[in-house]
Amino acid sequence: MAYASYLGTKLATYDLYEEDRKKLGLYIYGILALFVVFLFFNFAIGILPAIFLAIKLHNQKSGFDSWMRENSES
Repeated sequence: MAYASYLGTKLATYDLYEEDRKKLGLYIYGILALFVVFLFFNFAIGILPAIFLAIKLHNQKSGFDSWMRENSES
């Protein structure tokens, strides 16, 4: 969950399209909801969604990083 939070804050600094910004906002709200699940409910309930969010954010950040590198080389 910490890695997903880190990726969410890094992606928030990028110049994103409106649809990507909305998707990122939903992911950040998901991270906050999972934090509540971790605090008040069972740890096992929140682990799979946390891994899913981390993978989705990691893939999104990797895509933006590679796109930015390609544009800077041109």
